Amino acid sequence: CGEGRYFVGRKEYVMQIEEALGFIPFPGTLNLQVESAHLTSFQRLKDRPALILEGFSNGKRDYGQVIVHPCRLGDYGRCAVVIPEKGGYREVMEVIAPHNLRERLSLCDGDRVEVTVPVPG
Repeated sequence: CGEGRYFVGRKEYVMQIEEALGFIPFPGTLNLQVESAHLTSFQRLKDRPALILEGFSNGKRDYGQVIVHPCRLGDYGRCAVVIPEKGGYREVMEVIAPHNLRERLSLCDGDRVEVTVPVPG
């Protein structure tokens, strides 16, 4: 069970995702290695206007805010980049969707995919 599955499965996040994006996320994230040429653009997503999933505490643990950017993954449009306030990896983009994206898009390790994050406005 990966970390993405654990965090995306928290009911407090699931309810916020459903309200903000209109879907219940598949319990897990698709982790994409960001090419070095695109790292600066990826890092700038943290500073762009975005949806915010509010953090919460369950009495045992605090869960931080999550920055959310709706995106397209190739031709698939019902997904979003999630950037956790706590943790995360500088060069890994995490994507959520209502389906298992690896299966839905027939992805294998090392496959290249294009992620498009529209500029709000």
